[in-house]
Amino acid sequence: MASLYNGRRWDDRNGGDWMTAGVPDTRRIVELDDDRQSTRSTDRPRGPVYSFSTPAYPPSHDSESVYSQAKTRYVQPAASTFAAKDDRSLVTFNGLPTTILKAKVMYPNQAFANGEGIGNVPVGKETQFSVDTTRAGDAGIDVDIRGPSGRNVPCQVTGDGVFRCRYTPTEVGAHQVGVKFANEHIHGSPYQANVYDSGHVKVKAPEVVQLEDEATVQGSPYRVKVSNLQNVFASGEGLGRVPVDRPANFIVDATRAGDPNLGVTAKVLSPSYLDVPCNVNTNGSGLYNCEYLPREVGDYSINVNYGTSAINGSPFTSHAYHTHAVKVHNVPDSVMVDREVNFTVNAQAAGAGDVEPEVTCMGHRVHTNMMENPRGSRNYNVSFVPKMCKTHDVNVKFNGYVVPGSPYRVKVTDVSQVAVSGHGLNYVPVGKTAVFSVDATHAGEPDSRLHVTALGPDLREVPVNVSGSGAYTCEYIPNLVGNHTISVTYGAEQVRGSPFTARAYDLTRVNVSDIGIGEVGKPMGFQINASDAGKGTLRSEVSCQGRQIYSDMKESPRDSGRYDVNFTPKVPERHDVMVYFNNEIVPGCPLLADVRPERSPIASGNGLREGLEGRACDFTVDTAGCKKEKIDVQVFGPNAECNNVSVVQHADRVECSYVPKESGVHVVDITHGGKEIPGSPFQPVIVNPHRVSVIGGMDSILAANGRLPLVVSERCTIPLTASQAGPGRMTSRVKSASRELPVDVDVKPDGKHYVSFVPEEEGEHNIDIKWNDHHINRSPLIGDADQYAVDARRVELSGSGLGPEVKGSVPQEFIIDGSRAGRGSPHITMNGPQPVDVALEPILGKKNVYKAKYEATEPGEYQMNCLWSHKEVPGSPYDIQVYDSRRVTYAGPDAGNLGRTVKGIIDPRRAGKQGNMKVRCSGPSKRADVSLAENGDGTIGVEVLPHEAGPHNLEIRCNDESIAGSPFTIDIEDQPDASKVRVFGPGLQSGQLDGFKGNFLVDGSEAGPGELKIRVYGPSRDSFRLESKVLNEEDRKVAMSFIPKEEGRYEIAVNWSGEHVPGSPFPVIVHGRQDMMDAQQDMVNSAPVMAAEPPPLPALPPPRDYEYLPPGARDFDDPIYRPPAPPIRRESTYEPRRPVVQNGYYIDPYNRYPGDYQRPAYSNPVYDRYYDPYDKFPPRDYLEPRKDQYYYHPRYEGYEPPSRYYPLNTRSDLDDIDKRSDFYIPTDAREGRKARKLPAITY
Repeated sequence: MASLYNGRRWDDRNGGDWMTAGVPDTRRIVELDDDRQSTRSTDRPRGPVYSFSTPAYPPSHDSESVYSQAKTRYVQPAASTFAAKDDRSLVTFNGLPTTILKAKVMYPNQAFANGEGIGNVPVGKETQFSVDTTRAGDAGIDVDIRGPSGRNVPCQVTGDGVFRCRYTPTEVGAHQVGVKFANEHIHGSPYQANVYDSGHVKVKAPEVVQLEDEATVQGSPYRVKVSNLQNVFASGEGLGRVPVDRPANFIVDATRAGDPNLGVTAKVLSPSYLDVPCNVNTNGSGLYNCEYLPREVGDYSINVNYGTSAINGSPFTSHAYHTHAVKVHNVPDSVMVDREVNFTVNAQAAGAGDVEPEVTCMGHRVHTNMMENPRGSRNYNVSFVPKMCKTHDVNVKFNGYVVPGSPYRVKVTDVSQVAVSGHGLNYVPVGKTAVFSVDATHAGEPDSRLHVTALGPDLREVPVNVSGSGAYTCEYIPNLVGNHTISVTYGAEQVRGSPFTARAYDLTRVNVSDIGIGEVGKPMGFQINASDAGKGTLRSEVSCQGRQIYSDMKESPRDSGRYDVNFTPKVPERHDVMVYFNNEIVPGCPLLADVRPERSPIASGNGLREGLEGRACDFTVDTAGCKKEKIDVQVFGPNAECNNVSVVQHADRVECSYVPKESGVHVVDITHGGKEIPGSPFQPVIVNPHRVSVIGGMDSILAANGRLPLVVSERCTIPLTASQAGPGRMTSRVKSASRELPVDVDVKPDGKHYVSFVPEEEGEHNIDIKWNDHHINRSPLIGDADQYAVDARRVELSGSGLGPEVKGSVPQEFIIDGSRAGRGSPHITMNGPQPVDVALEPILGKKNVYKAKYEATEPGEYQMNCLWSHKEVPGSPYDIQVYDSRRVTYAGPDAGNLGRTVKGIIDPRRAGKQGNMKVRCSGPSKRADVSLAENGDGTIGVEVLPHEAGPHNLEIRCNDESIAGSPFTIDIEDQPDASKVRVFGPGLQSGQLDGFKGNFLVDGSEAGPGELKIRVYGPSRDSFRLESKVLNEEDRKVAMSFIPKEEGRYEIAVNWSGEHVPGSPFPVIVHGRQDMMDAQQDMVNSAPVMAAEPPPLPALPPPRDYEYLPPGARDFDDPIYRPPAPPIRRESTYEPRRPVVQNGYYIDPYNRYPGDYQRPAYSNPVYDRYYDPYDKFPPRDYLEPRKDQYYYHPRYEGYEPPSRYYPLNTRSDLDDIDKRSDFYIPTDAREGRKARKLPAITY
């Protein structure tokens, strides 16, 4: 193989490697640039040498051209200057690949020579020296020995690593011994060996005449030990570069020195001229092992003596270094592929040595460059160019030892391998989530170096949510129409195509005009306004009966974003028009276009599309060119027809209007000559924006000043309901002092709407809320934005007005301290039995401090809600019990009898909380016993047992306050005596029905105070009439009139204060004939009522039908009646001579159960028993309880009093006639209904 170098052709015969032949002494080092096609050369002092092998081929160029270029551009692999391993490099020449070079790194200055062959050498005798290359690398040595005449002296070299060199000088004089390692002189080379010839030494001296007798001197012969210091050699690592804090060793070879007993001594001085201990050990063979421990960086002086003389080369100098003093700076954590990576290595404080950087990726070395900058500073710039998207390991060694901190891991990414795709980078709808993906799986190891930002058309940042690892998903929501700039960086580098431009559009801002009604064969069209909808693709389709119709769409030359669409219908059928924007259907599509075969009326106007409830909706019917027929208009609402329709006929048009009375979809039916015009019926949408309301009321979101409190950077949400406003769409706009804010309108499936926005600056905000482009009630709202949020938790309330118990009808107050809660205002509501107004007064001189006042007039439980800027304050709601002792009432008799309990009722239910109730009754000289018991209905029963007659004061106090009317007076009289009541008169005797005199008198003047009750039992319901008149209330005399209407047995029971008077009950039998009266006279068992003829009775009022007068509607002079209680009767037996039988049933002669009750007649009626009116319980075998009985109250209609008895009370001032409801009546069979069931009333 031949090659060209310096204009000469070299081949294997000329010395082999063309790259290493004739390298100049200037050590010109050539380094490759990043593209490995150009080189740069630098002159540098001696250092490592590279040996190249060329397994490929040399450059095949002209010799002269190669030489001319090689003079300035020497090719050498761009490996690290101090590499530790072989490196392979591709060499190109003028851009053409030439060979692949394998570089071996050598250290000639680490090779040493020792021995007598480089010192004083006798001529003609073989001498030798050794060369130690164990630390210099893997290569051979070249020895060149030249005598004084310049002739070459042959030299025999043997060994490997440690070479033995032998030669025999033939000339006397200085010989130059050159030793090269890897074509570089080793340390100290060339050496000078002095060759001498002792035979040419002549000694001149005065002659001495000696006479010898050849006799032996005593002690002779003497032995003299002769040593040669030139044969003592020192070698080893301890004489070169040694690491700090590690033992350094070297060997002294004195095996050929002569006297082996002289011994070796070594003295080591540190860089600071301090003695360093050196241990010298020998095994007696002439080899000495020396060891010392360097502690500081620098040069150490080593003096080695053999005996008392210094050996050859002494003093020696070793260089101590410290790897921990090597500092590596600016190694990046991550880099880009094919980008040069630079870092620095500072070895200034590390001592003598070589920096050896090494970069590997996946076990393969990466080409590196290193340059000392500035020269001699021992500060190195290292660079490499990563070619793979894998983590690179950077190892830095110093003199073969790893520098602390190594290896450094550098992540390598390739931004060109990052792929970004997705719909979110093109056209995206406003208010909806836009998504795109970033695939970095082939760009290197995934980390957090992906950064995505989005800027809206207002240059404000739009939040972007990034998820995933390696393969990322990016989401954002555009709020404004316009271009959004999306920047995607990976490792601080823009990815391919970044920044991207996404075009946000809003379908709701594409407006399509009315199409109208067309005619066959005539062009018709409509306009599309997409100027405010953003960038996108607009297209329209017209079809009829499933077949597409050609349409032409052109942009308006005057207005950008406005388009005119025209088409020509071919058939008189309804056409469907679809409008697409960015392949999405525009709201409101499909549009319907009616095509008429001939000229017919055309209706147009806003009143056919929309309208407001309660406002006139107008439209026009164009009748130009049509037949003169009548135009009829009918408007139907969702629930009723709209009658207020106005139709005004003109020459070629008809102007119509109507006023809708309800919201919803209406139907407008327009006929022309009885036929519907094209497009009819129309369906306008009627709305009432004032029925859009805030959920919870507008006051629930507004402060006391009527404004909406806002906080900067906090989302404000307004909940609204439009369920009563009719079908429509809600829109909103919010403007601050300097900008318009994005607004979200969220529509829920239940029809609720949520308007939300985020204030971005302090100050006033105008909030427009519209329903179908009409302002809702109180819109626009005014909001005040603060920098900090209102904290209602810091509001403090104090004062007696907060309860838990307050007195009714008394002004109450409390304090609201919001000084630490932020700007806001309180809102107080108090609800209970009736709403209570709470007045708020700001306290002067104190910010956000208010005094609240209220007065509750109705007792009961109240709940007070306290809000601060629409948020609950601590403790709210407050439960407050309002009481008023003056509302406690008492009902009871004002008179009583001695020895009997007087009962009354205390009713505290209208007074609020009952509290503490105290009752005391005092007589003239003694206190009466009082007991209280709670009733089930919330009232309190009072029982007073007096111990003396006379007026008693009943004092009732509630919560230590006297109730209204207290104290009450009760007159206690002596106990009544029913035995002193006299009853007499003809009305108590049996008689004939015709002409029966039923008058009798009840005289209780001597019986004492009492209550008179008279009960009459007759054969049927309407068998008698009873009337009464109080003659003298003080004398307690009552005149009675008993008028029977049919024959039969009657019983008159007279009770005085619950006891029968003498003779009571009085039986009276009324007969129809005189003989019947005589036959049954023995059955009458009436006690005599008087011994003598009674005084004449006063005249009674004319007979009248029984009339029940409810309380409050009667005159005190009229008789007082009370509905009867169920009678308490003792069981008795009555056997009439002639049982009453009707239709096979016996009739209850006492009418115990009035109405249609009947019992079967038995075979032996004589033994059938009738009820005695005083039986307590009826016999079980006679009458069972009726299941159809209901409570009855005489206040209701249909009341018919039972005819069996009527109680009479002599006390005209008692109004408890309606206080008993223990009547029982059966089903009214005649009317087919039951009496009403009412609860019993108890006082």
